[in-house]
Order: sequence, then structure tokens, then C-alpha cells
Amino acid sequence: MAGPHPGDLASAASNVPTGDDPWGARLSPPTRVWQTGLPRNLGWLWAAGPCAGLLLLALALTGLALAAHYVPSEAGALASLESIDRHVGSGWLLRSIHAAGTSLLFVCLYVQLFTALYYGSFKAPRVAAWMSFLVLLLLCLAIASIGAMLPWNQPGYWSLIGLTDALGALPGFGRSLAMWLLGGPQAGPDTVTRLAALHAAAGAGVLAVLALHVASLRRTGPNNPLGLEVRGPRDLLPLHPFYTLRFGLVACLACLVLAIVVFFFPASLFGPASWQPASPLAPPAGLLPPWYAAPFHAVLRSVPSRGAGASLALAMGVVLFLAPWLDTSPVRSARFRPLYRIGMALLVVSALVLLVAGLNPGSGVWRLLARIAVLYWFAHFLLLLPWLGRAEKARPLPSGISRAVLPPRPEPSRAPGFGSDVGSPAE
Repeated sequence: MAGPHPGDLASAASNVPTGDDPWGARLSPPTRVWQTGLPRNLGWLWAAGPCAGLLLLALALTGLALAAHYVPSEAGALASLESIDRHVGSGWLLRSIHAAGTSLLFVCLYVQLFTALYYGSFKAPRVAAWMSFLVLLLLCLAIASIGAMLPWNQPGYWSLIGLTDALGALPGFGRSLAMWLLGGPQAGPDTVTRLAALHAAAGAGVLAVLALHVASLRRTGPNNPLGLEVRGPRDLLPLHPFYTLRFGLVACLACLVLAIVVFFFPASLFGPASWQPASPLAPPAGLLPPWYAAPFHAVLRSVPSRGAGASLALAMGVVLFLAPWLDTSPVRSARFRPLYRIGMALLVVSALVLLVAGLNPGSGVWRLLARIAVLYWFAHFLLLLPWLGRAEKARPLPSGISRAVLPPRPEPSRAPGFGSDVGSPAE
């Protein structure tokens, strides 16, 4: 296989971000996408980003196909979904791909969130990419939550009631936001139409923010496991074929998982309550949120006051936006920060505890564990990160990406008789 042209990698190496431009606003993007130089030590976790982009595209296409047959009304919403499953060609397949793809999308997004926090991708000069990613994550959570309400069945209706109750408990603008979402003081005939319009508008917003995220990454280049900036062509590999093959393999594995869920475990996508029409008088027993929203559900139930729970859930997202300024350490990657690595392990444990607590009854030991997890979440960002920036002693950093991942270049040997000490043959 022919290697990359040195001129292409040299052009990419000249686009190195600098510390005085944390947002990466003054950098010029490369002109040819397939020849974009990427750090040569990118790991498999970096494939979650392209995989999430492909899943967003698949969700947009299947969503457009489903919208052509969906009826946004109280009486017609659930009936139209039944008609899609029974009468529209491959309609059941479109719905299953849309539902399973949503869960797989959040797997990729949460992997990206962990990767960014662990390897310091939220720090300068990638602040703009970090902010756009968080906005993308929040929009995906919003659009998935609204999409679960569109069938106007028992889970969808009571999910809407729970969401508006939580929004209404927020101080200040919460009640107005809840009434705006419902279209009045309570759910009425126009609520489903409003939700369908918001679902479509949020979908367009997701694609717009995704374009901004990709553009910001094109300017600064991605981070890498060492957290070091590119210093020359030797630190780079072209996007194609080195990383397109790796990302393509991960995308194929994601398609395989999607197919297994759709064809072998379809009952896991739509439970029996999904076919029960919405009833304001009979809340379903044992209603649980989707797994990707379970941590926020656990936070809402962790305190007796609904307003305090909603404020805590909102604040958990706010501290993520503040992370670039809370972490003052000059070292990015947790590979060279032993104390930060322990803190990240505890942060992952707290997130998993919130996820499991949100899928279980919100009383007894689960409420206690959720409170401990929430407490550590805020302590990690508001106390641990600023303290580690001053007190932690990081391990020595390599002098460059290539020096850390490539074997040293051998010294050129000189042939005897050309400037060596070996004498000439006897005459």
C-alpha cells in the first residue's frame, strides 16, 4: 500500500492549534477530507463519533419515512403506528430500526462523553467542539424523550406528565416552559401536534449542531490518548485508508448489533403497555424511563422536593459546560494523571449507580445510593478538578506523539572506506 504523500501531511501539520486560541477560531480547515491528517495513535474509542453520525443519519431517514404515515392527533397517533406495523411495507422494520438505533446512538454518545473527560478533549483548543457536543447530547435527549411521547400510549402520556411536572417545578421559567410544551395548562387535543412539530424541529437542530461540531473538529483536529498536540507530519496518518477502515469496521459491528436486536429481540423495543391508549385516570404500574434517561430520573427521585430534583438534574448538565475552566491542570490525558484517573473511575461508578437506580424503585437503598452518586458528581467537578489542577503531580509527558508510539529510527550505518577508521587495503 502506498504511503501518504508528505505534502498532504505537512499541510495538515501546519494547522496545529495553539494555546492562545482555546476555541480554535483562527485555524484554517484542510481542503481535502480524505487526506485530513489525524493523530497516528487514535484508539478504538474515537470510532464512536463517526458511528454516532451514521446512526443520526439513519434515524433521520427512518424518521422521515415514519412521518409520512404518522397522524399527529390524540385519536390517530396510536392507530397510525398500528397501521404502519401491519399495512405499510416494511413499516415494522422502520419502527424497530428507529427504536433500536436510538438506544445505540446513546451508547455512542456516552462513550464519547467518557472519552472526552478521560483524555481531556474538553480543554483548549477544543472548547468549541466540547460545547457543541454537549448541546448535541442535550438535543438528542430532548428529541428522544419527545419521540417516546408521540405514540400517545400509556408510557408516552405519563412520560409527558412526569416531564412537565419536573419542568413546572423549576424556579422562574419552569411553569411557563411546561405550559408551552403542553399547549395549555394540561394535555389537550393540540398537544400531540405540538410534540410532533417539536420532534421534527429538534431533529433539524441536531443535524445543524452536528455540522457545527464537525466543522470545529476540522479546525482543531481531534484529541488523542496522549493528549499531545501534533508537531509534524510524523505524528499524523491520513484519514483514508488508515482510519476509514477502522471506523468502517466499528460501523459494521454496530449494524450487526442493530440487526440482532431488531430481528431476534423485537419484544425488548416495545412492551405490552406500548399498545394501551393513553388514559389520564389509570397510570400504568411499574412504568420505567428509557435506560439512557434513567440517571436523570434517579436524580429527580433522590430528593423529596420535585423542584430541588429538577434543579439538581439541570445543574448536573451545567457543570459539564464549565469543565474547561474547572480543570486547571495543564496535562490533558488521565494516562499521566494518577489521581485524576481514580477520580474518573469513581465518576463512571457514580453514573452507573444513577443508571441502575433510575431503573429501580426510588426508595430505600436505591435512593441512598442515588444521593451518594449525585454528591460525588458535583464534588468531582466543583472540588476535585480545581484541587487536582494545583496539587496533582503528573507523570512526565512524551516529547511527541511519534516518539511515544513509534520505534526509534535506527542510526544510518556507514560503509567501510567512506570516512571510517578502517584502513585501505594494502598495496
